[in-house]
Amino acid sequence: MSNRRTGRQYEERIATIIDGTHMEQLNFGHSTHDVESGRVICECKLRQDLAAETWMQQCEEHAQDGKVCAVFCKAKGKHDTSSLVILRLGDFMELIK
Repeated sequence: MSNRRTGRQYEERIATIIDGTHMEQLNFGHSTHDVESGRVICECKLRQDLAAETWMQQCEEHAQDGKVCAVFCKAKGKHDTSSLVILRLGDFMELIK
């Protein structure tokens, strides 16, 4: 199975989970976001290895019951307000209810 097809299938699954719409890439010269729902615009990235997974596991090892784990990361030299926040999908779904 091609990487493009596998990525598209992942986008479709995320669209279903968040009750959103998978945005078809009709013009490969001009890209758009992957998924859209009422409150969220999504870029879906499927990778073989992901450092963020290790970071999240570290956070989860220290989590107490009922706490939401979030990984904050940013590029050096960028302002703190440009930080990215990484959550598990289940936690994200609870937060946007």
